[in-house]
Amino acid sequence: MGGLRQVDPLALIFLTLLFVMIPVAGLRRARTAPAPNPGRRLRYYRLICVQLACFGLLSWCVAWKLRIPLGHLPRSPLLAWAGAGALVALFYYALEPYRRRRIARGDMRTFTMAPGEGQLGGWAMVSLCAGVAEELAYRGVASSILLYAGLPAWAVVLLVSAAFGLGHADRGWFHVAATFGIGALLHVLVITSGSLWPAMAAHAVYDFFAGWSYGRMAREAERAAAGG
Repeated sequence: MGGLRQVDPLALIFLTLLFVMIPVAGLRRARTAPAPNPGRRLRYYRLICVQLACFGLLSWCVAWKLRIPLGHLPRSPLLAWAGAGALVALFYYALEPYRRRRIARGDMRTFTMAPGEGQLGGWAMVSLCAGVAEELAYRGVASSILLYAGLPAWAVVLLVSAAFGLGHADRGWFHVAATFGIGALLHVLVITSGSLWPAMAAHAVYDFFAGWSYGRMAREAERAAAGG
């Protein structure tokens, strides 16, 4: 640990937000917060978009203040974008059984996130905001701070992915584990491509199709219940 560089107090505050405050809030919501009402889905989407926009703006401001470059283009664009597409397909198909289980359990958080008829545009905005804001914060700013401090890349991937997973703790421990895996693979994409852009796109596109899949499964479940 003696080899670690001292980092700016602003960087420490930002890491505290990501590694302590957000996970604690997620764990607290999992225990105490009532499930959101699917009937107010669009209002929920708007709230999430505002929160993510503020989160992304905060991350950008921290990056600007600490002079962290975030806009690099991929070193090998073809390989980077092919890798992003492969990750979207992997995430989508690998987690389909998990999505079905959540719908079958009647998880209200899942039904709230699942876009209904005419609501896909709202969900697309949530997906875009999540892809941009979360990649900026975790794979962009937090990763850069820890690498500057002197941590090896493998430790940075594990720590940042753990914080990313725990930030989604309100959806259960399996979701934490799945999000950890998604975050780790996106982080590898960032490191190998030298750019956040493919990871942002993969994140946003996967979230969009996962939500679309939840919506389709929810409608199938509702039709089955009505028919039964």
